[in-house]
Amino acid sequence: MLGKANMGTIKTILEELVLMIKGFPMALQADPPLANLPNAVLTSVLAGVQAVEAKVDASMLA
Repeated sequence: MLGKANMGTIKTILEELVLMIKGFPMALQADPPLANLPNAVLTSVLAGVQAVEAKVDASMLA
């Protein structure tokens, strides 16, 4: 089992990753090649990150 400090670090990294992914719409406007990525890909990546974040939250509460 990971220690509290490691879990905090992982949660921080995941939060930053979620913020980066939420910033994708701006990146899509700024960098046209990214607009070629299907919306389903971006949606599934975001869903995956949110699922991992939920698991981290649940394990921190345990």
